[in-house]
Amino acid sequence: MVGSGFRTKGVDRTMRAVAALPPHLLNQATLIIIGHDNFRPFKRLARRLGISERLLFFHGRTDIPRFLFAADLLVHPAYRETTGTILVEALAAGLPVLASDVCGFSPHVARSGGGRLVASPFDQKVFSDLVADMLVSPLRAQWRRNGMRYVQQTDVFSRAQRAVDMIERLLA
Repeated sequence: MVGSGFRTKGVDRTMRAVAALPPHLLNQATLIIIGHDNFRPFKRLARRLGISERLLFFHGRTDIPRFLFAADLLVHPAYRETTGTILVEALAAGLPVLASDVCGFSPHVARSGGGRLVASPFDQKVFSDLVADMLVSPLRAQWRRNGMRYVQQTDVFSRAQRAVDMIERLLA
């Protein structure tokens, strides 16, 4: 997981999904959470869930691509999210994505075929099952290829600038 504002980003939802993994997956899992926020309440939750040894927290970093290339899955079950740029960054890195459908950039995950979305209203069991399924899915290589191809062929980052340019032209 990457992003600041852990409550908004759904870190608690992801921690519950990790705790629900079948033992053979849980024993191999490490949840890496990177961002600016107070780690303490989430470390307490990890202790309550019995997954403290499965978690690593990092403050914001400049080497995020390194983590994206090394990970098996990006999870982003946000409660709300205006954009969610990390979703597109993960697709570009060939990292399968599991995100909530409330993220502004979640349509890119759907259109790309680079992962899956959790529909609203959010259901923890559905999300937890998807995390487990995606970690072992035979579709992993396909999700990787789809995500990278989509980002290469789609202009996903200049839409905001084009909107600003259009507004400025209209105002002029």
